[in-house]
Amino acid sequence: MSEKMKAAPTTNRGAENTYKYPLIIDWITFSGHFTTFEEIIEFLGLKNSGLEFEECPPRWFYKYSVTYDNHITLMMSQKEDYTRCCVNISGQGCRLIESFSCYSLLDLIKRVAALEDFNVSRIDIAQDVIDDNFSIDTLVRAYRNGNFTCRSKFSNLMQSQNDGIKGTSLYFGKQSSNCFVNIYDKRAERGFTPEDMPNWTRIEIRLRSVNAEGFANKLLTDEDVGFFIRECLITI
Repeated sequence: MSEKMKAAPTTNRGAENTYKYPLIIDWITFSGHFTTFEEIIEFLGLKNSGLEFEECPPRWFYKYSVTYDNHITLMMSQKEDYTRCCVNISGQGCRLIESFSCYSLLDLIKRVAALEDFNVSRIDIAQDVIDDNFSIDTLVRAYRNGNFTCRSKFSNLMQSQNDGIKGTSLYFGKQSSNCFVNIYDKRAERGFTPEDMPNWTRIEIRLRSVNAEGFANKLLTDEDVGFFIRECLITI
């Protein structure tokens, strides 16, 4: 295997994310059967991207690994005549896919879901609601009054202050669970005040295992990607 494998720029095409508050894909991990790293790079739509993947220490019990700046990592192991591979795309890796792949992130997830013997083990999704009619303070009041339902026994409210700016986060579920939700004041996190901009609430949902698979399979039949944020918030 060469120390570096080149993979150069094309336009990003694919399913449009047209919901009022667009859905953000912020992490993807999937595994399946590929025979070479070059085959994975082509599957990701990065064959002509110009990105250079370098060898890196093996990860997650796989024998071989290559990565682009630790943002897109490809892993591979071979047992007898069968090759098993894993692809891990971080948040910054997702932004690279948006910039350099010939597939959109939603189309890439659908490509994985359509294949047999492929498994989606993690998908992180997010939504930014920039709207003065939607405030995290309203959610906090509802939380403190017990006006919410949550299947998980774990939920938490955290508040902090930095340079006079109060930050607020609501958590539902464990970070290691199949569905973990974090709702927080993105405006405060970025250091903005109410005078600088409207309310900016970030909703982040980390899906693992069956929930990640469910999201991927749902995409095959439903183009309204906004549905999943609503369904998750209803059922947490």
